[in-house]
Amino acid sequence: MDLSDPVSAVIPTLEGQVLRVLAGTTRPMTASTIARLAARGSGPGVRVALQRLVDVGTVLQDRVGRQYEYRANRDHAAWPAIQAAVDFANGFRARLDAEIGRLIHDVTAHEAPDVGWGERVTCALFGSTARGTADAESDVDLVLVIPDGVPAESGEALSEHLSERITLFTGNPVNTLLLTTGQRDEMVSRDDALVRSWRVDARTVHGPDLLPVPEGS
Repeated sequence: MDLSDPVSAVIPTLEGQVLRVLAGTTRPMTASTIARLAARGSGPGVRVALQRLVDVGTVLQDRVGRQYEYRANRDHAAWPAIQAAVDFANGFRARLDAEIGRLIHDVTAHEAPDVGWGERVTCALFGSTARGTADAESDVDLVLVIPDGVPAESGEALSEHLSERITLFTGNPVNTLLLTTGQRDEMVSRDDALVRSWRVDARTVHGPDLLPVPEGS
């Protein structure tokens, strides 16, 4: 799935981008404004997509002076399905975060449950997915930090399950870097290049922050 344009998983053509823009407002918009707000597509491409949507009636076209303005036709029979696709796209980031949290909770409840380690697991997205620049060819990059003392096989089981399930959830390959808290701290202490990249774009989605707050901050 194109993680920066989730609506394309439901409406893979440029019409999906146009509909997502128009669904976000009741204000008429010109084709050039829609093209500027769309995540992808050229001005001419957006105009072609708009005309196709006007032809099927899901977008209304009004002539204003020498130009046309466009607005969503929320009275169209297909609009509930369009709105559902738009809502899915707009809420996908939160859905992904929630799915990661649910999977961690479910797995840690079964792997060494007496240790009580689930809430102390850190999971963070980094790379293009965290930056919002991922596309359909991008991997989902995760770093998973397991508390010291948790059996290694439990951490590995969580990592494998998380990778497998998030691949099914997104359709994208998942790369999971598994670390213990001690290994993460050692990387921080030597200012590892990966740590420097995490400071720029990592986004913690479960548990304590990926990077400890420096003393004195």
